[in-house]
Amino acid sequence: MKIEYVEDLTETICVDFVDKDIYKIPKRKNRDNKKWLKVNDIENEDRLSQKTIMTYKNTLKQFLAYTQRKKYITEDLASIMEERTGIKKNTSIKRTEFTDEELMQIFNPKTYPNKLKYKARFWIPLWAMYSGARLNEICQLRFEDIKQIDNIWCFDINENSENKSIKNASSKRLVPIHPFLIKLGLLDFIKDQKEHSKLASKENRNNIFYGLNFQTKNGYGGTISNWFGRYLKDIGLKRPELTFHSFRHTVASRLANSGVSTEIRNAISGWTQKGTGERIYTHLDIHTIMTELEKLKYESVENMLMEMVK
Repeated sequence: MKIEYVEDLTETICVDFVDKDIYKIPKRKNRDNKKWLKVNDIENEDRLSQKTIMTYKNTLKQFLAYTQRKKYITEDLASIMEERTGIKKNTSIKRTEFTDEELMQIFNPKTYPNKLKYKARFWIPLWAMYSGARLNEICQLRFEDIKQIDNIWCFDINENSENKSIKNASSKRLVPIHPFLIKLGLLDFIKDQKEHSKLASKENRNNIFYGLNFQTKNGYGGTISNWFGRYLKDIGLKRPELTFHSFRHTVASRLANSGVSTEIRNAISGWTQKGTGERIYTHLDIHTIMTELEKLKYESVENMLMEMVK
């Protein structure tokens, strides 16, 4: 089916391409630009390799995600393609949470970045550990996203500005800032960043972490992701199942073990409720969420963290 505008893309068209049409494309050196070929008419040696086919499928998925972010299409075709093609970051490795011992290694004052010299590296892992937020959700936060609701400081995860994105509808949420982050000085840090933001580039000066630049592939989180991977390796924790995303698994596990309901865990970290495509927690009171979030504690490292901010 021929389409003229990206707005005309549908699930059927995309599925037909990844299931059928892509296999009708011969290698470039034998490509006939005048017509599509029947699969049986292409010799095995003239067909695209599986590696090339997966590259094409992944490119399509990235393109569909881009068109949705730019509001050209409203349907989440990228997620449909991910389910259809099995293209995920790494389905063979099961991510896992950090243990108390591993957290003590990560936040060892002798190795952990200095809060004044490496501000983003200092605060972003802590923010993730006390919220379960995704890396890019934190890195793309703007000053206007920090709000006080009924005397509770919160951060608003949204895609209201250029280059901001969220994974799905459930990712859009208002989350209380954990009291321990405030005790560590997060609000003071944000205030200081805002006062110095005029020194940042024009496109970044409204961002809390204005030293992080947007990357097409990784959003604002690419630099921190790369650094954190190196850091884990340097301190002897570099295993495939441990990544920055392990903070998210850590929060999920600890909240569950503390008796926090699935509904409120979804509200805090933006997980999709199984069996629905919509958020089911919009009615939750921010005080209720905060009460449950306060159950998230890390007694093994909190004294150590307080020493670092003195």
